Amino acid sequence: MIQDIAPHTYHNEYKPVTPDGNSIILAYENGKCFFHKKERQSNMKYGITYSYWGKDWEGSDYPQKIERARKCGLDILEIFYGRILTMSDQEIAEINAAQKDNGIEVYALGGFGAKQDLSSLDETVRRGAVEEAKALLKAISRLNIHNFSGINYGQWCGLSDPENKARRFEQAARSLGEVGRFAADYDISWNMEVVNRFESYLVNTAQEARDLAEASGSKNIN
Repeated sequence: MIQDIAPHTYHNEYKPVTPDGNSIILAYENGKCFFHKKERQSNMKYGITYSYWGKDWEGSDYPQKIERARKCGLDILEIFYGRILTMSDQEIAEINAAQKDNGIEVYALGGFGAKQDLSSLDETVRRGAVEEAKALLKAISRLNIHNFSGINYGQWCGLSDPENKARRFEQAARSLGEVGRFAADYDISWNMEVVNRFESYLVNTAQEARDLAEASGSKNIN
């Protein structure tokens, strides 16, 4: 748990509570962050999403945010996948250099739209989505990214057609099987985010995510 970081950029829906003995605190004050690794009791890695430090999903200051993550004592900076698809070789090199200099890993995240719907019952759409997923994997591998997470098994906020959930589940499993085999070539874990029914009806429980991962037949789908 990360407790109350100021200043808050977003409207905060959660009321901070007093930390207890099990709390993990990331302090941010006067431009300095402290999260002491020496106090950790396990090998768990800790990370933060880029957009936490701003109002936008993406930006052009990833090397600076990578350094900031290090100063916070974190291990990972998670960034949205969109701009990665078209990044210049120079920007890729700068981000990779920042990762190496700061000992920080970069992860990618994102949610898919209708054209990237791996669960689509329209075979033309589904095939196109699989090819876009492969292109995404190839792109993020340029940043030495080994984890991609999000609503990456169907359409984010695609809430129509719930009566065909079982059929869409099968389509998603077919798609993810192929995507997983491609991800294995780049040593990338394709991590499915479990969300509530207002974002997707396909994967709402850990059991559903596990069932879909197993149905894909790929160890790279998680």
